[in-house]
Amino acid sequence: MIAIAMSFSAVSSSEPEPSLCQSLASEAEQVPAGEWAAAAYDPMNTLVNARVSHSAARKLSPIEERLVKDPTLHEEFSVGPEETLDVERLDGTDVYRVDSFQGTANCQYSVFIEAPPGKPSHHLSAPFDADTCTTQYGRFGHAFGQPVFMVGGVFEMTGLARSYKISAWQGHDKAWGPACELKLEFKQTLKLSGSHCSPDAALCKAAARVAPAIADAYGHRGPALDPLAFAQGHKPPAALAKLLGDQWNSGMELPTFGAKTAGTVNPFFTSFSNSQGPAGLALWLDGRWWLGVVGIAGIGWRESTTSLLAVYAVTDDGPVPAASFQVEKLPAGPAQAEWR
Repeated sequence: MIAIAMSFSAVSSSEPEPSLCQSLASEAEQVPAGEWAAAAYDPMNTLVNARVSHSAARKLSPIEERLVKDPTLHEEFSVGPEETLDVERLDGTDVYRVDSFQGTANCQYSVFIEAPPGKPSHHLSAPFDADTCTTQYGRFGHAFGQPVFMVGGVFEMTGLARSYKISAWQGHDKAWGPACELKLEFKQTLKLSGSHCSPDAALCKAAARVAPAIADAYGHRGPALDPLAFAQGHKPPAALAKLLGDQWNSGMELPTFGAKTAGTVNPFFTSFSNSQGPAGLALWLDGRWWLGVVGIAGIGWRESTTSLLAVYAVTDDGPVPAASFQVEKLPAGPAQAEWR
């Protein structure tokens, strides 16, 4: 994903007439930290009263029916007539947005149309340029009495920071107003969110204590993480040292020993993403040597804010799963907002 480049000013109370983004920045800082951590939920949608469901989930108006079936729009999106388009009306206006979602990055391509009842419809210029793929998407809403179009979401799949770009509809004569930009940063903490172990309780307890630190180290160094960083100054045996040079298979599965929990039934959180390769580590735990493999949870190139650690016993027959852990990145406090 390509993040939108932004230059921000800190929120200031000196402005006599707060901009839309300044007002939303103040609102966003009041949202409890836990709400920003909820999967598939963006509190900004609540702040701008945005609709998050696709049009297929509701009954369309006659104008919306006409737009989603318009062959010229299908041609404009370079899709066949069998492809389903999405449509949303900006409440209180005659403005509509028709979307086509395409590709493995679920990129959102949009056309803006003003379609007054009983009158010819016509295209509108987009409020602003934006990259609407993967974690960034556009939606209509209302904020502080103004109908708005907002694009935004998390910067990166593995991060907590979010960015938004917002423009208000000023009516038929003025169209879209100048866009403002909002950025939300968070202090972060790492939480052990999943623990799956063999009967070796001593290993499980020792590995659980160090799992967040390993996830943090991998977050900073990635595959370049020193394989002896958690060897506690000891030299690993030759059989283990040989395994540290292996190229660990991205897409490998986290061993969960048959556990059926919310963290294990979704393969997105038990598979290693191939966006960056997992790292092999020599682990000195409970006075014994173990092989550790650390990486990011995800499928294919897609990533998440969850890190994975698999721990293996090194035997003559090869590595044998002994324990595994999921470590989740979470906001440690409310958003710190900047705007321009």
